[in-house]
Amino acid sequence: MEKQKGSKSDNNLYSVNELVDIENFEFTAGTDKEERITEFLEKTGNPYIFKCGEITVRIKYAENGPSFEECFKEYMDSLDI
Repeated sequence: MEKQKGSKSDNNLYSVNELVDIENFEFTAGTDKEERITEFLEKTGNPYIFKCGEITVRIKYAENGPSFEECFKEYMDSLDI
């Protein structure tokens, strides 16, 4: 069983087969950015590691780069919903 390590603050190992797959996520139409963020967090459980189809997505940030919140809000703004 292939395992992936979570964020620095999370020392648990995740089975790739048990990760939430966001490939077919649908967000409620007409919701604002904050509601979409909350919905995403509720659906994934862990926004730092999940799957999109066959691809495992692990979020990591540089100390001097943009914050997770900044990147996530930019992503949510880019969705066409």
